[in-house]
Parts: sequence; C-alpha cells; structure tokens
Amino acid sequence: MDNNKDLTIFDFIRADGYMTVNKKLAQRIGLNEAVVYGELVSRYLYFKEHDKLEDGYFFNTVEDLQEATTLTKYQQSKAIEKLYNYNLIDRKVKGVPAKRYFKINEDLNALHTVFKEVKSQLSRNLTSCSKESEQLEVKKLNGNNNNYKNNQEEKSIGYRTFKQVKSSLAKFDFSILEKQIRTYFNKNKDNRLLTANVENVIKVFKYFMEKHKTYCRIDHPKISQEALENMLYSFPYVFGNDMHGEIDIEHDCYFDMIDFYWQQALNSNYKGNGRDTINYSIMHFMSGGIKDNCFYKTCY
Repeated sequence: MDNNKDLTIFDFIRADGYMTVNKKLAQRIGLNEAVVYGELVSRYLYFKEHDKLEDGYFFNTVEDLQEATTLTKYQQSKAIEKLYNYNLIDRKVKGVPAKRYFKINEDLNALHTVFKEVKSQLSRNLTSCSKESEQLEVKKLNGNNNNYKNNQEEKSIGYRTFKQVKSSLAKFDFSILEKQIRTYFNKNKDNRLLTANVENVIKVFKYFMEKHKTYCRIDHPKISQEALENMLYSFPYVFGNDMHGEIDIEHDCYFDMIDFYWQQALNSNYKGNGRDTINYSIMHFMSGGIKDNCFYKTCY
C-alpha cells in the first residue's frame, strides 16, 4: 500500500520542506525580503551550530538561495540590498572565484528599529501626500511655459554642452548599432558574452538610448566599433567589491542601473573624471567604475 495515500494535504505540504517567514516582517519590508531573511537566518544557525562560520560570516550562492526560495538572482539582489540597508545583515564578496558571504545581526534592536522606521515612514508618506499633489499641479502649470521649461532643462542636464557640439556629432542610427551587436555575437560564439542573450543586450542598449533622447533632446553620439566591442565583452559582469573575481549581472538589473545613472546625472552628482559636466553617453555609463557603482547602488 502506498503510504502517500494516507497523507493529508497538510502532511504533504509539511513533508517536503518549508520556509520560515515572519508575516509581520513581510508586511513591513516585503515578502521577498522576509523570505530571504528567514532562509539566511536558517543557514546562519546551521553554520554556527557546526562551527563553520568565518568571523561570523557564511557563504551562500545564488543557486543555493534560489533553490531554497525560488527567487531569481535579481530578486535576491534587491532583497539583500534592502536587508543590508536595514542593518539586519552584513554582506561581502571575497575569494577566487568570488563568493557571497553573509552575517546575521543578532542584535534584536535592529529588528525593533526596522518596525519603528517603517511605521514612521508610512506616517511621513501620508503627511506629505497633499504637498506632493500641490507640487504636481505647479509642475503642470510650469510645463505650459516653454521658455521656462527649456531654461530649466538646460540648467539641470547641461544641455548647452551638447548644443555646442551638436553639429559635430555623427548621425546616430540604432538599426546600425543593432546590426553591429548581432554581428559581434555571431563572430564570438565561444566568447563569454554568450552568457547574455543578444535580444536582452539590444533591449538594454535601446533603453539607454531612449533615456538619452528624453533627457538630452538629441541623438546619442555615434559609437565606434572598438568602444562597442569593449562594452559588449564586459556586459555580463562587474568586478567584485574587493576586485577579486567577477559578479554576473542579469540583464534586468541594467534597467535599474540606467535609471540610477540618469537620476544622478540630473542631480548633477556625477562628476565624471573630475569634470564639471557629465558625459551622457553609454560609453561613460558602461565604463568600469561607473557601471560597477550603479550595480552596487541598485542591484547588489
């Protein structure tokens, strides 16, 4: 007789493993974050019980965490970043090849602080709701004044810089760039770039070009073949925090990274290579230090 026939649905659910998720924590910081936190705590306790912690840290790969939680690498990265910002965990990358290491903050005050901060933030959001509505109305009125709008755009994104050199820029054609990307993939079938999908790469490049057109109001400057190949080769990864090894990037991460890049550009916080204005090009965005920083700020 098959023993499974004697199992109830409740027995079946409990029989093959389950996840520890704190419902109140999920309500405060998000379900994915609570799931990842519960799994990391379980791993931490296991390593601690078997005396396998390294200065309080334990390693957990993307694949192991995905198998335990079903969350993709991108979902993990977003959740881990949030847990780190709430001071519930610490994380670092080390070793060759690079591995993710985590440490659980055992101070209960950290959890208490999370609940207080989230509750306080909700209160602030409700209080500022009416003010934000008023600001939206003001923006609508200002948007009707083209002269005012143009002056603000020139001031905020350095449009004059582009206007001065506009005549010297070669005409940009995205269809040509798309052909160049596909050609590179076809010619480099043994290249590590095959870890990325050509269609996803094209989507990322197109997304950046659309942002460039929106904020700069001109076409992107023409990209040389050498510059393109350098960007495509490094597309699937960034360097680890300690510069040892590399960390793979899922293409979905790039959209958040690009949004962050342009947000920093509009805030005039990015001072590329010490210059007063930003080189608003995908070549600048994809340069090692800039891309790495955008990744760690948004996706890690």
